[in-house]
Amino acid sequence: MKIIGIDIGSIATKLVLLNDTGVVYRESLSISERSETVAAKIIEKALQANSLSRDSIDLIVGTSRSGGDAPFADMKKGLYMCLFKGALELFPDVKTIIDVGAENTTIVTLDKESQIKDFTVNDKCAAGGGVFLEAIAKAMGLSLDEMAAEAMKTEKTIDIASTCTIFAEQEILSYAFEDPPPPRSEILAGLHESLASRVVGLTGKVGVIPPVLLCGGVSLNPAFVRSFKKLINAEVYLTEAPQFVVALGAAVIGRNYILNSKESPHAGSGN
Repeated sequence: MKIIGIDIGSIATKLVLLNDTGVVYRESLSISERSETVAAKIIEKALQANSLSRDSIDLIVGTSRSGGDAPFADMKKGLYMCLFKGALELFPDVKTIIDVGAENTTIVTLDKESQIKDFTVNDKCAAGGGVFLEAIAKAMGLSLDEMAAEAMKTEKTIDIASTCTIFAEQEILSYAFEDPPPPRSEILAGLHESLASRVVGLTGKVGVIPPVLLCGGVSLNPAFVRSFKKLINAEVYLTEAPQFVVALGAAVIGRNYILNSKESPHAGSGN
């Protein structure tokens, strides 16, 4: 059995290839063209890397953060369902899933039977995801890794109150004119804590049921993770490939479909 799951995000498309033994391949491509074109490229890249043909893939399951079409996929599923299935595949006892991506933060809570209880997503604002950090890093002439490393040098934080990227940039710049100016590490630690605070604040809409899985690309940032753990007041699970949880969930849905079907949709189709 070979299943491909694809997650079309706002700035990158992620792919997971699943076989009978588990995940055998992951890939991510930045979105610089139409999402359908990027999806076709990432599928071809995965096939070549694993010496496979399209006919050898039993099912391609896709999801799109924008809710748009996924013509490359045999089956399309919603973001919440893919996030839910991917999280459960990694941590069967998880009860709250928090995905912090480039633009959006998505939260799903589960009930005692591990079924979706509630969900929410922030409004589409750069201050609600990784683009917020990227914009500040660019303004300061730093890479994301450099900014996170600088923030990790201190436990102290300078309060960044602005929830808008532009205003946050102005607020950070204003600290340079204080006498004396606060250490840059404390400013950057405060920046990460500002984003973590907004993410944790979003849980007020659906509640937090431990344990919590923190995923999405922003959870690769150690400074953000540190602040999030400090504020969430619950046990937090992390995974080695947090940006691929949704794509994994899409692949898991495909796997379950195949296992519950007598034959795959491609059987005898030649597609």
